[in-house]
Amino acid sequence: MTAFCDYCVFECMAGEAITCQVCGLVGSEKPEAVAWAVGDDAYLAIHLCDEGYEYTLYNADFVMYDGGIIDDPDRYLEDVLFTILYEYLLKGKVRYHMDYYDVIDRAYENGGHIT
Repeated sequence: MTAFCDYCVFECMAGEAITCQVCGLVGSEKPEAVAWAVGDDAYLAIHLCDEGYEYTLYNADFVMYDGGIIDDPDRYLEDVLFTILYEYLLKGKVRYHMDYYDVIDRAYENGGHIT
């Protein structure tokens, strides 16, 4: 059976606990912070802020090379993700979900910007 996360709208594996394959959320909890490996050597971190979603793109060394705010807190995370990927020509290049705080820790350790 196929199910969709309430906030990510990605296909999930149905079972005793529904876990989104992209954001790693269980059930329908709204994420406050998520991260992914994208492209060949980039990482994308997104977190909720007062204005909507703040995002940061990091290079392979976890140094920030761009970022911004998607000014719409009511948008689905999936839509925000695709907007960012399309803008940076990374559409179709999400490799896997990462722990947001691991990405932020690596950025901090390497002197990169922290979102």
